[in-house]
Amino acid sequence: MRILIVDDDAMSREAVSSFLAEDLGHDVIQCDSGSKALDFFLRDPTPLVVTDVRMPGMSGFDLLRGIRSSVQGADTCVIVMTGFGDMETAIQALRDGACDFLLKPLNIEELAVVIERVAENMAVRRTGENAAAVTGADEAEAEAEPSPSRSDEPVPGIGEVGVFSPALRATARLAERLHGYRTVPVLIEGETGTGKEIMARLVHHGAGRVEGGPFVTVNCSAISPSLFESELFGYDRGAFTGASSSGKTGKLELAQGGTLFLDEIGDLPLDMQPKLLRVLQQREMFRVGSTRKIQLDVRLVCATNRDLEEMVAAGDFRRDLFYRLNVGRIAVPPLRDRREEIVPLAQLFLEKFSERHDRRFRFITSGAREALVAHDWPGNVRELENTIERITLLYDGRELRADHLRFETGGEIPDIDDQNMLRPGRITLPPDHLDLEQLELEIVRKALRKFKGNKTRTAAYLGLSRGALYTRLNRIEK
Repeated sequence: MRILIVDDDAMSREAVSSFLAEDLGHDVIQCDSGSKALDFFLRDPTPLVVTDVRMPGMSGFDLLRGIRSSVQGADTCVIVMTGFGDMETAIQALRDGACDFLLKPLNIEELAVVIERVAENMAVRRTGENAAAVTGADEAEAEAEPSPSRSDEPVPGIGEVGVFSPALRATARLAERLHGYRTVPVLIEGETGTGKEIMARLVHHGAGRVEGGPFVTVNCSAISPSLFESELFGYDRGAFTGASSSGKTGKLELAQGGTLFLDEIGDLPLDMQPKLLRVLQQREMFRVGSTRKIQLDVRLVCATNRDLEEMVAAGDFRRDLFYRLNVGRIAVPPLRDRREEIVPLAQLFLEKFSERHDRRFRFITSGAREALVAHDWPGNVRELENTIERITLLYDGRELRADHLRFETGGEIPDIDDQNMLRPGRITLPPDHLDLEQLELEIVRKALRKFKGNKTRTAAYLGLSRGALYTRLNRIEK
């Protein structure tokens, strides 16, 4: 990673630069003042800036604000370091947009950990952007309809939405396409918690997030069968005993010019299904107790976590209604089938809930990432979101660790211990004997498994040449 180091203290600047360049292998640029650093950054931006606070002329805070206000600095991480550390300084740095805050004299190990976390966080943000290339006709289509890994604008009624996998990107693109066909009913299928309402709102608003009229939601499982017809169609005054004297507007009328979203359509009463089918075919309706025909301009979007085809075979859902709804069909895959999204989504939720609950969480440790990906998340994205929010409510710290996850999931998260990972300064020797050669070979074995047998990546991870790695692999085979 290219890192800009800014410090008027030449000895401190050289020491930090030497460590980052020679020990960690980063590309380091040095500046001895904030003004020089800002000029350089505006000409040639770097993804990471490490700056002192108190410098002659432009302070580190001024530099931080200058970077943050520039177009080039939107995705840059700034780490602030100072020998005059106090809580007010730290809070000011974070309020001005700093990624982290370190005290001088710097603890080299702490600096290395922070920079590692920054690099991992940046990699998470790039996950969707670097997804597998689309080929053939899809490639041209992808160029014509770019879909960001993380929405630049929120989905109205939902908020910021992350799209971090090719599978979900294709699903979202299909939902946005269907926006242009108001008379085509849409059926969204997927397990609980996969984000079916998000897809429904994408159908409603389209790719440009345009104002699509009212978005009216009806949860079919939450309405008594006896009240369903009046809830959906409304009624005139005096239509039945106990009816309001002024009548009632039904959900279909409320959705005029917009979208009616029928959630859990599999729970729609059988006697209501032919009435809904008639609405879809005729584009008109009558209120209960009325003879006045009402023309409808309503888009119908339905969602279910049940298998409607199985329900049709069992006689629990009308075949003709199923075929009519099945014209615009969207299948939302479960989270376990798009595991590449788990860590980016967790990072998105961590940032959101840390800000909401005034927590310091910024990074997810490598152990926690492995634990997140290993879990099957039967409750899908909703379960992941709720888990991250509970952690931000119960804990506080810079890093989300694997032990946080084990507690929140009732021990179902694999036992991956961040605290006992091999790191400089964290090694505890056994009291009696250590077989150094066996330990080294075990590390090589685990690294090889970590990268699924890829020797080039394993060698790079261990800091070995390929020849040195092969020497150790030969010893393992013997």
